[in-house]
Amino acid sequence: MEREKINTGRQPEFDLAKVIAVFFMIIIHVADQMGTVMGTQGAFPVLLDLIGGPLAAPVFMFAMGVGMVYTRHDAPEEFAKRGLRLLLAGYVLNFFRETILILIAHVCAVETTYDKSIIDTIGTVDILQFAGMTFLLVALLKRIGAGPAAIFAAAVIMQAAGSLANGMFDSMPKAAQYLLGLLFFTNDAVSFPALLWFIYPAAGIVFGNMLQRVKDKDAFYAKVMLAGVIAFAAVTAATIAAKLDLLSYFTGADYYGQNLFSSMWILSIVLVFMGICYAVSNRIPEQAAERIKIISAQVNTIYIIQWLLITYVIAVKELIGAGHVADAWVVPVGILMAVASILLAEVYTGIFKKKKMNQTR
Repeated sequence: MEREKINTGRQPEFDLAKVIAVFFMIIIHVADQMGTVMGTQGAFPVLLDLIGGPLAAPVFMFAMGVGMVYTRHDAPEEFAKRGLRLLLAGYVLNFFRETILILIAHVCAVETTYDKSIIDTIGTVDILQFAGMTFLLVALLKRIGAGPAAIFAAAVIMQAAGSLANGMFDSMPKAAQYLLGLLFFTNDAVSFPALLWFIYPAAGIVFGNMLQRVKDKDAFYAKVMLAGVIAFAAVTAATIAAKLDLLSYFTGADYYGQNLFSSMWILSIVLVFMGICYAVSNRIPEQAAERIKIISAQVNTIYIIQWLLITYVIAVKELIGAGHVADAWVVPVGILMAVASILLAEVYTGIFKKKKMNQTR
């Protein structure tokens, strides 16, 4: 018999985790798009890949899975509608992030070093597309009555199938590659194919289902951190013993072509990170915690704004002939972009809420 749901309120550790992850995410985007450090050797680019890899997108995906358990709007139909909206948002972002800039450059005959084709700009599969596919997959699995354990088992099977399909689509037309890229890793512009990455929200669904039934969160997170440390040590040792490249789990194109070993390694880091976030969230003043909650609720808007900020700043740099961001300035500029994105998200949300209130009067 399943235990009663006890811990059903908002979980502040996940608000904190998402806020930290959004800063890490924007820093790695600045490093990738505006700097040159990611093309160099050394500890600094590896550290950037670590915080911008395991501690960014996987944390969001894990938190998304937990959120699917905690939401009151959990009917398959509602999940499907949300999935379609997120998919649409992803492609609208693609258009305004890159496609429209390329079109303007072509029409105005502006010379640029930004040499992407139109199909590459509009077809990019990023985290919004992945989030949309995740909601659609969970809607389907919920419709057929799959519980958390079955969803995670399905995710493992999906990842195995997706891994076997790597390299099968190289000769296909680009349009077909991007359509199939929603599920498979078809080319380098496909960041988060659903079959390879669904394991993270699926793990979050299992975690959230357990968390809802926890009486003693201190004891629970102590066990979570211990499990994370043990799993991290085990997968790391197995990787070294098998003479595999540990860095491939979170650097380069191999990071996007996830496999079971890399996913288990990253999930172990996510578990330890969540334990740390829980400990820290218990010591944050109430006013700061409320601020963190507000930022956490605006993550999708912040994500969209930070990409627009980054790409339009790059466009201006192209026009005035400015250089790349120096290595020492990558993190400060990333933090500045994150703060600007958060402030703009709050302005947008405030305008949207005011407009909605005026419409209901």
